[in-house]
Amino acid sequence: MPEGKENLFAEELENVEGGAEPPKIESAEQAESEGLKERLGLIVRTISGKPDLEVTTEVDEGTLMQMAMQGQDANKEWYRQTRLDPKTREVVKELVHIPNEILENETEAKGKAAHEAGHVAITRMEFIPEHIMQEPGFHALIASAEERPTDQVVRERYAGAGLWVDAARKGSVAEGEAQKIEVEKKIPEGLEMPKMPRFQQLSTLIVYEPHYEELPKYYDPEVVETYEKIRDQIERIERTLPPEGSDEKEAVSKSKERYKILYKDVWPHVKKLVQKDTQDEALKQMQQGRSASGSEQQEQEKDGGEKQKKEPSSVQKDGGEGEKQKEREEEQKKELRDALMKAFKALPKEEQEELMQKAKEIIEKIEDEIVESVSGKLVSAAETHKEFRAREEKADMDKTTKKRSQEDEENTRKEIEEIEKKQENLEDKKSIYEKTYGKVQALDEDVYARLEEVFKPNVKRKMKLSSSGSKINLPAVYRWTSTKGGGAKTIDNRIFETVHTPEEKDYVFTLLVDLSGSMNDEKIQETFKAVVLLTEVLNRLGVPFELLGFQDIVLKFKDFNEDLNDAVREKISGMLYEVESKNPGGNNKAAYNDDGPCLTEASRRLDLRSGKEKFLLVFSDGVPQGRRSGERDLTLAVENILQTTQQKLIGLGLGQGTEHVKKFYPTSLPNIDVKKLSEVLGGLLEDMIINPQNYAYQKKI
Repeated sequence: MPEGKENLFAEELENVEGGAEPPKIESAEQAESEGLKERLGLIVRTISGKPDLEVTTEVDEGTLMQMAMQGQDANKEWYRQTRLDPKTREVVKELVHIPNEILENETEAKGKAAHEAGHVAITRMEFIPEHIMQEPGFHALIASAEERPTDQVVRERYAGAGLWVDAARKGSVAEGEAQKIEVEKKIPEGLEMPKMPRFQQLSTLIVYEPHYEELPKYYDPEVVETYEKIRDQIERIERTLPPEGSDEKEAVSKSKERYKILYKDVWPHVKKLVQKDTQDEALKQMQQGRSASGSEQQEQEKDGGEKQKKEPSSVQKDGGEGEKQKEREEEQKKELRDALMKAFKALPKEEQEELMQKAKEIIEKIEDEIVESVSGKLVSAAETHKEFRAREEKADMDKTTKKRSQEDEENTRKEIEEIEKKQENLEDKKSIYEKTYGKVQALDEDVYARLEEVFKPNVKRKMKLSSSGSKINLPAVYRWTSTKGGGAKTIDNRIFETVHTPEEKDYVFTLLVDLSGSMNDEKIQETFKAVVLLTEVLNRLGVPFELLGFQDIVLKFKDFNEDLNDAVREKISGMLYEVESKNPGGNNKAAYNDDGPCLTEASRRLDLRSGKEKFLLVFSDGVPQGRRSGERDLTLAVENILQTTQQKLIGLGLGQGTEHVKKFYPTSLPNIDVKKLSEVLGGLLEDMIINPQNYAYQKKI
């Protein structure tokens, strides 16, 4: 222990270790006292390793209004602010806010301050890829898991402060138990207390398991089983800390190591729970009658549900039958879920997707609440799902902000590549996809912005001010404040905004890629870049799409109903190997490209998918050399699609030497530079939407 550290918290340690009762915080006024503020400030500055931090309980009006828009009271929150020079973007001031009302006793207040300072010292998440952080459940998992090393770094570096952290944790456990008891009192007799989703239970268990004297029985057995599988890895994460006195580079390095353990060894187990929770929520939505109500099956489900609600009350009367009754209840629940699942699968595909989307949104909302409750308040946390969507909906980004965003993305890309180099046992094909995306990632925002403008013209929304509502308009609040402060006789109280958002159009895409030998070398390299870029952008836009390849048959790489996850990205990487007939487990018939039959099959699959606007994009050099077809078959296939469907068919040739696509596809773009994809493709799609008559098949009379 460095010199002087043993005396750093001498007064506080006497209270904790000597057995003296910690002084009580009886009111908000006492929390504001200079003595407490100085002690908490000392803790934050020392443990965070930032001796110049300003610590305050005061809140400026701008921050108050801004956090109010997010549903938070700035006076009651822990947070860190950095104020930047508007020209140089350098930090000119850094401060930490401590709420006036913290906890009921001073020891726990100190524990919370020490914990938050621990986050400042070790928590870094800026390098985590956005698409991973936005996977439902992942942000809650990493936020919960990060609590363990944050507590541990305080214990290791400041033993006395570690006692405060543990006291705060035990206080939270006791508070949670008390709240649960209060809620249970309000549950009508005969009904069970609603259970949290499994992944939410697991998040709580990860944080508090070391502080339970005995594991509470209300945890779902599947949750406990999952925790036992990941316990060793969570404890590894807890011990993966930067050495004391290390620099920022080492702090980031250890954060990457913790992320690696979490993503590789923990997330696959937790992801299964999230998927089950989402499915259960969809069944719950269906059971509540939000879709296809009134069927005989639903009446049976309702009867089963009522029976389940009534029977538990009898359990309390006969303790000897408790275990048997519990088994019967579990069996009834299983039967009910099986019945619901059967009814769910009988629904039309569109209704299933609608229910799953609603369920996903509910799960994401729960996740955002978890993140808000456990994330470090004094560190820059990754975006919640709500914040991510809000940013995605913003259409007009000024040039300076856009440039900074691109610089941030470039820095993130470099960080991701660094992680990839250190990751063990990653398959070559997965790294190829990631590296390819890294090469085109700088173009991502341009393509996204252009296609969003084409597909979602509703982003330029109409906003009106009113005197009531749920969303505050910050400029209006500033005007209201200044008008009121100036003593004006009439004050405009319209500080809430309402936004009218027109309905989005219904688009769906099929990407069909020529994987024959003639596409080898530069053609497939450029085409693969474009495919990866469009795949990521369409996924980001939420536009349904299918990705197919073709040789003598159609090869499926991602269908409409699949999520774009790492397994799918790995599969997509196989395209590069198919053109050489070297894709493990692939089709590997690069000597053939039966354009006509394969184009017909892709069109048929697209026709089965619901959607008002359907696009079929073919990436090819336009040279049919089939095993069972030739140029004539491709010509007939193109003519038949244009004549009998409403699909918009486009032939694309990426890179030089692809002018042959013009021979077969009436609407085609040969020799495209992938760097100009956003401009060229965006312009074409926009024109096809605005002037569809120019691309319609001219039927012969």
